[in-house]
Amino acid sequence: MLKKIPRNILILVTIAAILFSGMKIVKPVFAEGQLIESKMLNTEESKIEKEEIVTQIAGKVKKDVIARKFKSVNSNLENYAASKFSEYVMEASAAFQIDPFLIASILIKESHAKYKARSSCGAYGLMQVNWSVHRGNIRKAFSEIATLSDLIQPRNNILVGTYIFSCYMQSSGGDISEALSRYLGASGRRYIAGVMKYHSQMVDSYSNMMEVMLKRELTDTTA
Repeated sequence: MLKKIPRNILILVTIAAILFSGMKIVKPVFAEGQLIESKMLNTEESKIEKEEIVTQIAGKVKKDVIARKFKSVNSNLENYAASKFSEYVMEASAAFQIDPFLIASILIKESHAKYKARSSCGAYGLMQVNWSVHRGNIRKAFSEIATLSDLIQPRNNILVGTYIFSCYMQSSGGDISEALSRYLGASGRRYIAGVMKYHSQMVDSYSNMMEVMLKRELTDTTA
């Protein structure tokens, strides 16, 4: 025979049942916070990843635009040489914080991308650096460049020319026209106009190519 359950226990059980039936299961607050933080981190990681992709694409496009421009002004220049010259320009740009298209424009105006170019004034190489004038400062700034033969090497010449131009940029307070005049060694409007024309052409080519490349990248990532 079943024992009769005391009335007070029945009352307690009934109350408990009513209370639990009306309760909602609530997720811990910290769990929601972790979920939000995780989403934020994922979004931030995605943003950083996209920025890195854009930076990589931009670097490749700039290098390609410069190489193509070198080829257009010097039809005898081989693809490999054009690519290496543009690579050296990008290196010099990073080293001295000068716009790579500006470096390339000076190079084109000075030598038409002919690394053996030599002027009657004693300027040599792609950037037409005057060895007799700058020899002392070059040796101080570049321990690996001790002779004229060293200076004529394409990479060295581009680095040295960019270094000299960066010094003129600093002394002229960032005035490109003044810095270009100092690099030329005279006040030459036609020289400056020529440099800036090449610069504008490369910037336009870069903008067009970047638009195409980014659209292609966006299509690939969303496909």
